[in-house]
Amino acid sequence: MAGGFLVVGAVLGFIFNWQLEARKASRSEATRWDSDIREYVSVLLTAAAEIRRRLAWRAGFVAGTRHVAGQAYDNMTDEERRERLLTDEDRDAFARRLAATDALQNPMVRETDEALRTQAEQIMTARASLDLVATRSVRDAAKAFANPVVKMVYNPDDEENGRPPADLGHLEDDLVESVRKHLGFKK
Repeated sequence: MAGGFLVVGAVLGFIFNWQLEARKASRSEATRWDSDIREYVSVLLTAAAEIRRRLAWRAGFVAGTRHVAGQAYDNMTDEERRERLLTDEDRDAFARRLAATDALQNPMVRETDEALRTQAEQIMTARASLDLVATRSVRDAAKAFANPVVKMVYNPDDEENGRPPADLGHLEDDLVESVRKHLGFKK
């Protein structure tokens, strides 16, 4: 009889230990990528902040250049305007075209544009990495945040797309919240 209790105890011990090890392995698997997720989201948020800073500088430069170009139009004589086939309705288009030409020729703008593209590539790389290791909620939040930021880089002069979306801060908060939830942080 004692031998039977010994066998039953050994079998129960084996089963409980096996379940405990399975839970540990599952928990370990779930947290194995947490440091990578934190790193990728950090890169994504840092690059996005740098993009917003550089786009603000670029927008200020272009606005100033447009203002100067508008003044150049205003200072033209009627004869100069006729030679260029310009009317008063063309003033804004003339200013935009001249500002765009000046911006493309300016080395600081070219350097800023190159840095913006580099930051956008970092965001796309971090987002692709998150696609490999993160849960669906983190992936979806990263996509919702990263896509408009990258779109701003490749359309900086577009009146609609060149500005940060009004809800970009909200999207950033959603991303941070989804990562905190995934990592098990309480509010």
